[in-house]
Amino acid sequence: MGLITRKHILVEGSSPIILEERKGCGSFGGHWRRKMKNVSRLRIAHLPTPLEPLDALSAKFGIDLWIKRDDQTGLALGGNKTRKLEYLVADAVAHDCDTLVTAGAPQSNHCRQTAAAAARHDLRATLVLGGAGHRENTGNLFLSRLLGADIEWTVDGQDRDEKMSDV
Repeated sequence: MGLITRKHILVEGSSPIILEERKGCGSFGGHWRRKMKNVSRLRIAHLPTPLEPLDALSAKFGIDLWIKRDDQTGLALGGNKTRKLEYLVADAVAHDCDTLVTAGAPQSNHCRQTAAAAARHDLRATLVLGGAGHRENTGNLFLSRLLGADIEWTVDGQDRDEKMSDV
């Protein structure tokens, strides 16, 4: 379950469900489908995203290659984190949270998508950013700010988890 603090939900590292490893369980069969029916989900993504054949690479390597087009999920230029955010935002809304908090690098796709999901559901987003990335207002950092995210920077050597607990 998401970690709720002061009506915030910490997105990074949290999950509304815990998938436990079981011996002999090689797939998410009926057991997991039954468990997932009880998990709240907000439909954010345009699903299913298409699969497209990669004809040139398939011919070059003599195998049948396809690509999953998660860039078409429809949330702030898409990405595979949209599926995860459908569950995390549902958890935040169910717990009357007002802010999504996550961490990443300045050009993080995950942070951009979190900012977009928050904006779509009338929540605030706080992004704890650090690392060696550039802090110029370009790319995903620009889009996150455009989507209304508050940006908190770690100082040299500061742990992002430590900074997140201060937010």
